[in-house]
Amino acid sequence: FIQPFDRSDLSLQGDPQLWLSDAIFGTIYRRGAFTTENQLPQITITTPTAGTTLTAPANFSFEVQASDSDGQIRRVEFYFGSQKVAETTEPPYSLSVQNAPAGRFRLFARAIDDVGASNDSSVVEVIVNEDNVNPGEPPQISARTVAGGLIEISVLDGQDGQSFSFDGSIDLINWSTLSTQTHSGGTLRFTDPDSGNFDHRFYRVRRN
Repeated sequence: FIQPFDRSDLSLQGDPQLWLSDAIFGTIYRRGAFTTENQLPQITITTPTAGTTLTAPANFSFEVQASDSDGQIRRVEFYFGSQKVAETTEPPYSLSVQNAPAGRFRLFARAIDDVGASNDSSVVEVIVNEDNVNPGEPPQISARTVAGGLIEISVLDGQDGQSFSFDGSIDLINWSTLSTQTHSGGTLRFTDPDSGNFDHRFYRVRRN
């Protein structure tokens, strides 16, 4: 007795026939080569393109086009290397990537159709470089002791609108920001109110 399968290759068509009412287990035997009429879904990454180079922290859109010629797309999955990072069931199929760190990222996407068949896109590699923007020359500073034995740090070459951070450390390893100020004319000065509480303290100034 033969019953043809439908396009999902799972469901039977026609009335079932009971062969043995008291069998311990049932066995399905099928002769001939297995063929399927289901066509695999198609999927392509449209953004980003291969070889895209960005600067960390990077923001970019991961977008794909997916279709199924003989059915529907059930979902699209997004991968960074072997790790699935997101999935969506509705078009447009896209993922917004925020603050990607420096590194090389191999992206691909997977489409799954309405009968569970899947197909993967080609891999697109994205390169995110370190932020190597030249900050310019370091600020010129001076230090002196003022009333009460406190330490005063001055920025000698600041320009209006520039922001500076004054940092302190007792071991040159662990630093904390003591103050952040914006230059508004004249010499920018910071007096450390806690400097009298330390046997020694190191200072640095960063132009933000």
